[in-house]
Amino acid sequence: MTVSRIVTIGELPNAQLTDKSVLLHNTGGADGKDKNVTVAQMRDYLVKPEADRAKEAEAKLQANIDAEQKRAKEAEAKESAERKSADNAEAQARQSADNAEAQARQSADTTLQANIDAETARAENAESDLQTALDAETATRKTDVSNAKTVNTALLLAAAQVLERKLKAELERAVNAENELFEAAENESERASRAETELQAQLDTLKADEQTEGSIAQAVNTVKTDILANITDTVTDIANTEIPKLTESALADVKKQVTAAQTQTSALTVFDTRNDNQTPEWYMKTYPRRVVWEFKNSSTIGISSNLYVSLETIVQWSDSSGNYPTQYARQHSSCWVRHGTSLTSWSSWVKVH
Repeated sequence: MTVSRIVTIGELPNAQLTDKSVLLHNTGGADGKDKNVTVAQMRDYLVKPEADRAKEAEAKLQANIDAEQKRAKEAEAKESAERKSADNAEAQARQSADNAEAQARQSADTTLQANIDAETARAENAESDLQTALDAETATRKTDVSNAKTVNTALLLAAAQVLERKLKAELERAVNAENELFEAAENESERASRAETELQAQLDTLKADEQTEGSIAQAVNTVKTDILANITDTVTDIANTEIPKLTESALADVKKQVTAAQTQTSALTVFDTRNDNQTPEWYMKTYPRRVVWEFKNSSTIGISSNLYVSLETIVQWSDSSGNYPTQYARQHSSCWVRHGTSLTSWSSWVKVH
């Protein structure tokens, strides 16, 4: 049996080794031949497998990095698409809301203008009817005056009283027509205000309500002033030219009635009820289909500003079938609003300006 023997060649400094340098010498191998193991052979045996494993690991790592980068790009593209879709949906929703608000405002403005035009036409018709009645009365009075030259003083005074009653009736009809116009305009203001409040709850806008209310008040005041001026001119002409022979006391009574009617229709009373906080039911019973102004202590009606306010209460109907009253409390440039929620309670105050 042949026994091989491995002989280690003498050690050399690393600097003197080359790929062909012999590291091991095998004497008497299995085939009976001597073999040498060089530096290159030893490196291939020991180092190459490790280098192959390192390359394989590096290839796997690069593949993982590429896959992760691809997933990151796909996620980023997906997120960008979703964000763009969300932005488009939000823009469409905002545009739809803006269009709905514009249509609602236009509809409310159209309805309000139509009602104002209708009320103006009714006021003009009432004024025309009054003028016709006054013209007829003037013609009748001219005949009566010409015939009354032979009539005693008692008959003349009786005629003056008849004229006074008719003047009062005509003035009352004019005042009623004015009140109807004012109520209709206030009702339209309330409907426009409700529409504005509903839109504001969705889009947080409320200031147009104040502007609409101001334009209505201006239109109503203009119509009221014109009617009152025409009534005053007509009555004054009759008093100065058509009944010059009335007694001074009778003429003074007629003028007194005219002045009282003018005062009543040209001014609105602000009631001092500073310590009262009435229920919606009280307003519907006390001021049905009316608008009332009051002087209030703000703390009495639940506003914490601790100052005085002017309280405007719009009572659009005489019971809850026409909705409960709405109140506006104003203090300098500030304004609060609330509405009835039952016969005995109000909603919380909301500051709108």
